[in-house]
Amino acid sequence: NLFRNSFNGLSNGGGVISNGRNDCLPLLNNFGSGRSYRFSRYCASTPKSVKLFFLSVFLMISFIIYQQHQMSVLRNDLNIVSHNKHHLFQIHKQTIQDLATANEDVASMKKTLEKMSQASASMHQYTKQIEEDKKELLKGGSGEGLIKGLEKKLEVAERRLESLRMGIQEKSRKAVIEKYGKGPHKVTMQVQMPSNAPTPLHIPKPTTDDSIYQIQIELAPLDLMPHSVHTFLQQVDSKAWDNTHFDLHAGHVLLARRDADADIENNSPFKNTKYAVPSVSFPEFSPLFPHDKYTVAFPGRRETGQDFYINLISNTNNHSPRTDKEGKFVEGEPCFGKIVDENSRKIVDWMDSIKTIHGGIKDGILEEPVTIVSAKIVGV
Repeated sequence: NLFRNSFNGLSNGGGVISNGRNDCLPLLNNFGSGRSYRFSRYCASTPKSVKLFFLSVFLMISFIIYQQHQMSVLRNDLNIVSHNKHHLFQIHKQTIQDLATANEDVASMKKTLEKMSQASASMHQYTKQIEEDKKELLKGGSGEGLIKGLEKKLEVAERRLESLRMGIQEKSRKAVIEKYGKGPHKVTMQVQMPSNAPTPLHIPKPTTDDSIYQIQIELAPLDLMPHSVHTFLQQVDSKAWDNTHFDLHAGHVLLARRDADADIENNSPFKNTKYAVPSVSFPEFSPLFPHDKYTVAFPGRRETGQDFYINLISNTNNHSPRTDKEGKFVEGEPCFGKIVDENSRKIVDWMDSIKTIHGGIKDGILEEPVTIVSAKIVGV
């Protein structure tokens, strides 16, 4: 409009003399609807500096509009970056808090475990001393008062140990509720069956990979096995069972074990001993959650506390607190879960039928292990 009005004014009232040239006519002819402009005179007589002026104005306006558009785009990008930065900062902050909390929990559990180990060692020493004193006193045929005194010390040590166990259970119960809820708690395991194990007809086909199936474990109530449930949830949550194996068939149980070499190969955080896999502090046991068929348990011993097994038969008598053939007391093993749905039990039965390296069934190391591809907590 500016150009049109200016040119119109110059052509009609500016006294411009035409020299017959039509240099600008192809560009500026017929601006507006139905109106004809005669720019030939103006174009012929207008100084070059005026033309450059209008061209400069046009370019400057275009440049300003372009810069404003670019500034708007940059502001939007900056807002997005700022939002993402704030979000990442919050995640980083929360991660640091979770790590600090986890470190505090680990430190607290270590202190409790140390106290418990000291109490256990003290009780063991008391027991040993009592047995020796009993033998000496029985030889002499006297000392009933001394025996009663020693038995009293043993009773005190046992109460102290039981108090520490109850303290660990209460801490575990609170930790589970705070992080995973009151329950019921469930864990699903994706297992990959070996290539040499043909699929039974009654096993339903998986929906994704033909060799990967799902086993669901329903964990014990918190009021019965809080420490064992907490330990297993920690293991699953930290992905301690991802890319591990069921590889040992002991006849009555099928054992899942972690592989230190696999930790290094998979760049697991547990390849460094600084990040030890959680394990049970003591052999927790409840007669209300027995070792029935299809239940899941820890071996209970400190040296095997990172492993777990599936009971292939009822092992209530063999894995409960008992007295062995030599008359020594043996504590029960922590049974913390059970496999309840029919499809999962069919998978376990299939695993039970896999042959071992000796060519038979239920006799040691499997020819090909069953891989635990992943383990996840359900509903948290």
